Amino acid sequence: MTQVEKDTFDRTLVDEDIEEFAKNTPLIKGFEKKFLKPASYDLRIGRQGILVSKGQLIFKRLDAEPYVLQPWETCLVETLEEIKMPPDMIGTVWIRVRLSNQGLSLPSGVIDPGHDGPLYLSVRNDGASPITLTFGEPVATVRFTQLHKNARNPRTEKWDRIPVDRLPPVAKTELYNWTQVNQKLERIDKLVEDLNELREGQTRNEDFLRLFLVATATGAIGGFAIALMTYELPYLQAQGQVTLSVLTGAAGAVLVGVVYGFVALGRRRLRKRHKDNM
Repeated sequence: MTQVEKDTFDRTLVDEDIEEFAKNTPLIKGFEKKFLKPASYDLRIGRQGILVSKGQLIFKRLDAEPYVLQPWETCLVETLEEIKMPPDMIGTVWIRVRLSNQGLSLPSGVIDPGHDGPLYLSVRNDGASPITLTFGEPVATVRFTQLHKNARNPRTEKWDRIPVDRLPPVAKTELYNWTQVNQKLERIDKLVEDLNELREGQTRNEDFLRLFLVATATGAIGGFAIALMTYELPYLQAQGQVTLSVLTGAAGAVLVGVVYGFVALGRRRLRKRHKDNM
C-alpha cells in the first residue's frame, strides 16, 4: 500500500497518540493518564445531571452527593472532561463494560468534528437493582478516529450547558421500578389465590349439596321400598309400624348418604394436598 493510499484511510488513535494530542492540543481537558486505555479513554461522571423520573426533569448536583439510579430511571449525565475535536477527527462513545454488566445502558453516539465542551450522556438503568452514579467515576469510553481530511462543515457552537431544549418530551404516565412491579405482582398473586379459595369453597358446597340431594333421594326411595314391603305384612300393619318403618329407612339412607359425602370430600382434600406438596 502506497503512502497516497494510506492517506485516504481513517485511523484510530492508540494510547500514545491520545496522550500526545492531550498534551499538545485541547483534545481532552481534564486528561489523566490513569484513565487512558490501549486505544480509548475513559470519561468520568461530571458535576451535574438531569434525572428523568415520573414525568419530571430533576436537576442533580452529582458532585455534592452520589445519586442512586433506580431501575428504569434515566439520567442525563455531564462528563467531567471537556472534548475539543479537531475538524479532521471524530469520537465514538459507548458505556463501560462493567457498568453494562450491572444493567446501565447508554446509546452509542458520535462526537462530531468541531465539538467543543463536555459530553451529555443519557444513561438508563435497565437492570433490576439500583446503580450508584458517583462524581469522578468512569462511566463511558471514547475512541478517537482521525479522518483522512477535514470535515467540510464542522460544528461551531460551544456546549457549555446541559441541552435541556433538545430533550425529548417527558411521558406524563407514571413509571414503576422493579420493586414496585414485584409488589404489584405479589398482590395479584394473592388475589388469584383468594379467588381460587373462593372457587374451591363454592365447589365444596356444590358437592355437598349434590351429595345431600342424592342421599335424600336415596332415603326416600329406600323408605318407599320399605313401606311397600311393610304394607304387604299384615301383622306390621296391625301394630302401626308402617310410618315408623318409612322414617327408619329414610333416616338410615340419608345417614349413609351424608357419611359417604363427607368421606368423599375428605378424600378429595387429601388428593389436593398431596398434589400441592409435589
